[in-house]
Order: sequence, then structure tokens, then C-alpha cells
Amino acid sequence: MFKKLKTRFILLSMVSLALLMITVVLGINIMNYYSVTREADMVADMLSENKGRHPEEEFFGGFEKLPPNMSPEVPYESRYFTAEVNDQGDIFRIDTTHIAAVDEGLAREYTGEAMDKRAERGFIKHFRFLKVREPGGATRVIFLDSGRRIDSLLKFLLSSIIVAFLGYALICLVVVFVAGKIIRPVAESYEKQKRFITDAGHEIKTPLSIISANLDLMELEGHKSESLDEINKQTKRLARLTNDLVFLAKMEEKGERLCKTEFPLSEMVSEAATSFGALAESKHKKLDARIEPMIIMNGSESDIYQLINILLDNAIKYSPEQSVISLSLEKKGKVALLRVVNDTVAPKSKDKLPLMFDRFYRSDSSRNSKTGGHGIGLSIAKAVVESHGGRICASLVGDSTIRISAELPL
Repeated sequence: MFKKLKTRFILLSMVSLALLMITVVLGINIMNYYSVTREADMVADMLSENKGRHPEEEFFGGFEKLPPNMSPEVPYESRYFTAEVNDQGDIFRIDTTHIAAVDEGLAREYTGEAMDKRAERGFIKHFRFLKVREPGGATRVIFLDSGRRIDSLLKFLLSSIIVAFLGYALICLVVVFVAGKIIRPVAESYEKQKRFITDAGHEIKTPLSIISANLDLMELEGHKSESLDEINKQTKRLARLTNDLVFLAKMEEKGERLCKTEFPLSEMVSEAATSFGALAESKHKKLDARIEPMIIMNGSESDIYQLINILLDNAIKYSPEQSVISLSLEKKGKVALLRVVNDTVAPKSKDKLPLMFDRFYRSDSSRNSKTGGHGIGLSIAKAVVESHGGRICASLVGDSTIRISAELPL
């Protein structure tokens, strides 16, 4: 139990931390990309407003025309070229005087690619382009070299991923180291609770045995009354509840320490079906069994027998008269699928089906116990199945038919 809880805590912490790291790294780099793109667009817009040139002092009346927060050095740092395209799509003017890495042929190629795109802005390799419709009908295409900004962006992305990975690895080591100390109080509290149930159950057995023996002695001496019968009945019910609680606590403690042997599961289910078939008939119900033969299981024979008895007893108790209870066993791959299907007196709600396996759960709010149960049988069934590494679940077939399925590894 302690190891499973520790493993779950570590996995949950690592997954949560990974999601946080991914969100932070992704968010920062998206903001960085937006900043680079926004800055490139500001420069392109400035070039567009000044007919494809920077607002240099001798031509446009000073640097006061620069956008706010833009350095006066930007006109000297920027590398760009422009092209003009007429309505027929012909390039009639190219200006590459402000860039050395692009000749006229490459400029024509990039201009053609930009004109083929529907977007007004975008990237062609490391060039940010802007298409502007001029009053005369021509289209001016401005290409700004953003290579250094994109290189810085990629370097920052790589650096942030490396730093995040190293930080994640370091924190994971810390989580693995301290997980045991964090989980230990919870695990110890849980273990104490289970030990308390086991110890209390053994302590309660002694006075119950004494009360039951005294009741039997009083009956032998001729003391009979309705009160004594009721006391005897409730004493036996309390003894069964105590035994079930102790059994459940022991099942949860066993875990991987189950004593497993090979036994014929098909024969066990068949014998249980025969026994409970007679019980069902006495209550004006019918048990229909469909059991695949020759299924051999490696597990705790007594615990699996307890599981079968609980499921059949539960189905017979809570199904209406004249109903049919279906029991099936079949082999599916490496598991044996055990199913019990029965009608219920009142419709069930899907959201309450998982609660059926909780201790002392009853579907009726009054907690009526006229059926003789005390709401712990399915909890024991779940503990038995999970101790064998299987799964158990409840599902609805229609509105008032419930199906309990148990998958048991062979």
C-alpha cells in the first residue's frame, strides 16, 4: 500500500510539473515570437508610410517620425528590399540598395511567392513581408530581413527547453527523495486504521461469543421469548458484520502476499450456481448459468469462492420475485470474465453505481436492512478482485437491470 501510494504521488507530481514547465516555456516563447513579429511589423509599417524608405533626416524631416519606443538606430540596422507589382502581376520595380545578401533574381522569386499568398503579412524564410496597395493601383511589397531576430528567438527557445528540462530533472529527483517522507504519515494513518479494525474485530468476537453461548444456554433451560430471539438474531448479524470487516481488512493487507494455487474456476462457479439455484427457487426466482468449461485460475481459492458467493447472494437478495438472474463465466484472452446480471426493484442511477462498492453503502436512504445484508459485501468483492490484480465494475442494462462484471487474471 505504501509503495503504491508513493508511486502515485511521484507520478502525479511529475505529470503536474511537466504540464507546468511546458505551459511556462510555451507561453514565454509565444510571447517572444509575438514580440519579434510585432517589432518587424512596426518597421515594415514605417517603411510603408515612407514609400519603402526609412524617415531619414535629410529626406523626411527628422527622426521624430519614428514610431514611439523605436531607437533612432533602427534605420541603420535594418536590412530590407522592396518591389512594386502592377495589376497584371508584373514586377516593374525592385530596390535592393538596402541589402547585400539579396540580388534582383532572388528578390523577384520572393516577390512572386509573397504575391501568391493571400495574407497581407507573413514570412518567407527569414524575411517578414508586407503587401501595401498603392493609390495608383500597384502593390508595393516590403521585405524586412528578420534573420538575426529569428536566430535569437530559436536560441532562446533551445535555451529555455534545456533549462526547463534540467530544472524538471532536478525537481523530480527532489520529489522522489522526499515523497516517502510526505506520504509516510498518510500511509501510517491508513495502516493504523486497518489494524484497528482487525484488532477491534477480534476483541468484539469474544463478548459476542459469550452472549451467544449464554443465549443458547437460556434456550436449553426453557427461557424463550421474542426478545431473546431478537437478541440472538442481532448478535449473529453483528458477528457476521465483524467477521466481514476483519476479512476485508485482511484482504487489503494481503496485496502481493496472496497465497495462490491453481484451481478449476469453472467447477467452482458451477457448484455455486447449483447451490444458489435452489435458494433462488425458494424465493420464486430463477438462476440462469452459462459457464465455459475447463477454465483454470491461479489465485486464492477461498477468496474467489467468497467473491462468487457475494455476487450471487447480492443478486438474489435485491432482485424482485419472478425475475431471472444471469450468471456467466467465459475466458477472454488472459482473463476470466465473471458476470452477474439481475433486475432491481427500483430504477438505478448511473452516477451512483461506483458507490455500490463503498463500505456500508445502501441504495435506499433509509438504510433498510430487511434483506439481511449490511452493505459491505460488494466492498469485499472489490477487495478480492483487486488483490488478484483484476477489475470489477457495475453497469446498467436498461433502467432497472444491473450488471456486475469482474475480470480475473488467470
